[in-house]
Amino acid sequence: MPPKQNQSNQTQGGASDQRNTTSAAGGDSAGPETGQQAGSSGSDSNPPSKLKKLWGRLPFSGSKKWFLNPYIWAFLVVLALVAGIIGYVQSNNQSANIDGEDFPAASIDEEDFASLSEEQAEIDNTNKSLNVQANSVFDGTMLVRSSLEVQGQLRVGQKLALKDIAASGQATLNNVDVGQDLNVGGDTRLNTATVQGGLSVNEDLTVAGGGTFAGTLNAQAIETGSLSFSGDLTMNGKLITGGAQTGASPGGSIGSGGTVSVSGNGTAGTVNVNTGGAPSRGTLVNVQFGSNYPNTPRVNVTPVGSDTGSLDWYVTRTASGFTIGSDSAPAGGTNYTFDYFIAR
Repeated sequence: MPPKQNQSNQTQGGASDQRNTTSAAGGDSAGPETGQQAGSSGSDSNPPSKLKKLWGRLPFSGSKKWFLNPYIWAFLVVLALVAGIIGYVQSNNQSANIDGEDFPAASIDEEDFASLSEEQAEIDNTNKSLNVQANSVFDGTMLVRSSLEVQGQLRVGQKLALKDIAASGQATLNNVDVGQDLNVGGDTRLNTATVQGGLSVNEDLTVAGGGTFAGTLNAQAIETGSLSFSGDLTMNGKLITGGAQTGASPGGSIGSGGTVSVSGNGTAGTVNVNTGGAPSRGTLVNVQFGSNYPNTPRVNVTPVGSDTGSLDWYVTRTASGFTIGSDSAPAGGTNYTFDYFIAR
């Protein structure tokens, strides 16, 4: 029985030598490796692993000049392109956007937070600064005990609640709702302002444009260059006129030594005529306005007293003044008084 085993082993060894000889005849450097694999397969009954089979299928397996294979270089180029695209996408995803888009956040664990709490005395040192170059997001409330200086723009997405506002420079506000008092120490320019409550102005109020009041305008005194009313004018008090003073000169029919005087303005006043000796029919007094009207106004003259009322008087008017005359000779040495009111 032992001689038969030796013969069997010799047969297997001969077959292995024959395979090695055949591989060597092929002129490939893989012959010795193939021979070793065959020898091991002869001594080991386990089949080759899947990794070895995959390696054997690659185009550069078993060749020392694999770097000359174009398929290998094409495969490496594809891998490089894929790696570049992945890196570019990750870099864009990490870019921060302060308008509210997501950006990478640096988290602080409990140990770091405890360390910051312990080192609070060092952080609060005025000789040191905490510089944060990255974007920061605070989900909770942030308390600033001292001044907050913003060198760039301050953008607030919701309502901004401030106890006091002190603006040393120019402030541009689109819409402002003031729930309580608004105190302005200096000049204030408003393009459009809507006041639903009371508006108190302690100093002068200068309005370059128009003003519209839907309700009642209460003012102790109003000074204006011109005032126009589209509706009725109701005055609960007296109408007191002002303006340039008028002048008066005697007419040719006042008589020898006669005098005239006037007190009033271009709106209302009183004219006194003192006839002299031998007055005659004609003009008694000439009244000149302090400033001319654009055209001839309406002059309303009222005689005062019975002597003036019995006089046969008349009025002529122009844009610069008016005259009072008599169609009959008045009495000499008599005082005649007239009140006038002018409207246009």
